[in-house]
Amino acid sequence: MDNQTTQHEGSFAELRKALKEFSKQALSFQSKESSSEYEPQNVSNPKIQKLRLLIREKEKRHEELTKKFETLDKEAETLRRRLHEIQKEQLSKNKECYPRIATLEEKIAELSVVLGTFKIKQDKDRDTIDSLRAEIKRDRSLEMANKKPLDEPLEDFLISFYESRCSCSQHSISPSVKTETAEQDDDVHAECKPDYELIKKHLEEERERKCEEEEEDLIPETENHEQLTNFKRESECPDEKLNEDSKDHQLKLKVNEILMREMEKNFCNIVEEREEQFRERLQIMEMELEKQRLRSLEVLAEKDHEIEVMRSILRTLQSKELQPHYNKSVVNKDGNSSLGMKNPPAQPSSECSTLDHVGRLSNGKESSYPTLHCMEELARKEQELVILRKERKRLATYSRYMERDFAFRESHLKNTISDLQSKVKTLEEKLDQSSKIVNYEYFKNVFIQFIGAKKPCDRKHMVKVISIMLKCNEDETQMLNKMV
Repeated sequence: MDNQTTQHEGSFAELRKALKEFSKQALSFQSKESSSEYEPQNVSNPKIQKLRLLIREKEKRHEELTKKFETLDKEAETLRRRLHEIQKEQLSKNKECYPRIATLEEKIAELSVVLGTFKIKQDKDRDTIDSLRAEIKRDRSLEMANKKPLDEPLEDFLISFYESRCSCSQHSISPSVKTETAEQDDDVHAECKPDYELIKKHLEEERERKCEEEEEDLIPETENHEQLTNFKRESECPDEKLNEDSKDHQLKLKVNEILMREMEKNFCNIVEEREEQFRERLQIMEMELEKQRLRSLEVLAEKDHEIEVMRSILRTLQSKELQPHYNKSVVNKDGNSSLGMKNPPAQPSSECSTLDHVGRLSNGKESSYPTLHCMEELARKEQELVILRKERKRLATYSRYMERDFAFRESHLKNTISDLQSKVKTLEEKLDQSSKIVNYEYFKNVFIQFIGAKKPCDRKHMVKVISIMLKCNEDETQMLNKMV
């Protein structure tokens, strides 16, 4: 927008210059036509006709340029209004950024909590998978140990026992005894048959029970296999989600870092401005207090001088009034006026004695108008002195209060600055931790993709990404490319 306005202003200046030149030429031609020297040659001269045509063309050009100039002025006004509106929008957006920053910080905290919970769940899933694998291995080892059948040795033992018994009965027996014992053997075989059938039944039952146990053992194996497949699918899906979340989280972290830097700059500027304002106010208050103190001292000095003058006047008046009274008293008592004149009584020099004497004079017959006037002036001046002293005390207390308030505000600002700096440090630490976590997850995914990649171009691309993440030098990257 600024470049467009500068271009329009430059075009306006050029058009103004051209308009001035055309107006000057038109005025010169009009003066020539109006002059009486060229009147008889207007008809016959073709030059004058050409000049008239040129003047008309230039007047038309001048009108067109004026119209263009008006349109350009309107466009410039619209552009200026647009600029003003854009500036207002930018200010409003800057004001709206502060709540957005707070919401982004809250979202960062929520995302960190979600990442922590997801990691905890992932660790739990891994632990369960490991435990299931250990159980499967243990079950397989138990199956391998229990694979030896127990039925065949029992059958062999029974058969060998039966044969040995039969052989024992056949050997060392004479033919005369065989005939006698044949009937007994038949009876023994008849008695042993039900026992043999019971043992067979028990063996068959044990076989059936073992088959059922093997089937029951196979059922949890299939269930464990299904659980493993489900866990693998779930672990693969969160990896993809983690990649997407890590990318979004990185972008949000970058935006938050930029916003935090802007906030720090704005806060530092605000603190500096506030400190300067408080210092200026303090200087102004100190100047005013010094001025008031000097004025009060001047007024006090003037009042003290006036009081001294009034006291001197009172003393002179009292001496004049008391001289004839003392003279009369001395003459009546001793009859010698010269002694009374030579040794007059000493007048009290203190303020209280003079005031008491003045009070007696004012109450008695010897009072006069000038003494009363002086007493009133003295009382009035003393009241003014008391008021001024009170005002001086009030100003001193006010100045102390202002200094204390300023010190309290300065300490409060320092505390707020330290708190904000600590918060900024904690946020930076959290950002560093979250960025490390995200970089670790991203590096893990890249490494898995590198292992799973089969094409050399994909491997080279993944090697570049890994070298950028590990901040390798050119020599190290070349070595990695050669290794690939």
